[in-house]
Amino acid sequence: LYETLTAALSTEWEGWSWIFAIISLSIFLVILVLALLTVALLPKPVRVISEAIGENTFKVVLCGLLGLVLIFPLALLLTISVVGIALIPLEVIIVACSIILGFISVGQLIGRRALRLLKRPNPGMIRETFWGLIILWIIGWIPYIGWMVKAVAIVVGLGATLITRFGTHQGWKCTPPAPVAGDAGSSDPII
Repeated sequence: LYETLTAALSTEWEGWSWIFAIISLSIFLVILVLALLTVALLPKPVRVISEAIGENTFKVVLCGLLGLVLIFPLALLLTISVVGIALIPLEVIIVACSIILGFISVGQLIGRRALRLLKRPNPGMIRETFWGLIILWIIGWIPYIGWMVKAVAIVVGLGATLITRFGTHQGWKCTPPAPVAGDAGSSDPII
């Protein structure tokens, strides 16, 4: 045990890589347990967020980028006022929850599509989320592009969470307004 700890804490990169691998695995297991609990207890918000990602990806990505850009200016504005300083921890909690919920929804969407490719009939949201997060974790270990894939998943998930207001609103659906009853047969020009 002493030799392992000494090798892990030495200046060699191999020792540090094992520490990073253990930390990464621990964080992944915490996120996986949190995701499975979230999907089991709150399936509707996760479903609404993943539907938003699948149906309007461009709008979700733009909203995610805008949300990331506005995190720090909002914190800076909150520090200007006395009341705002007390709201900074609330902003941090809201951002963290929206990123985690969005990441879980991205994992659920990836799992659903992967299981659909494998011809699994109706696997259930918990199984979809489990396999989707496993796939994201494995992709995250690919050198040079793994961290980019996770960053894109975080941006997309944040955008979908913001658009759907934490999965409570289907705001990404752009339905045209219903025609007014008196305008349906009218062909008179408006003067």
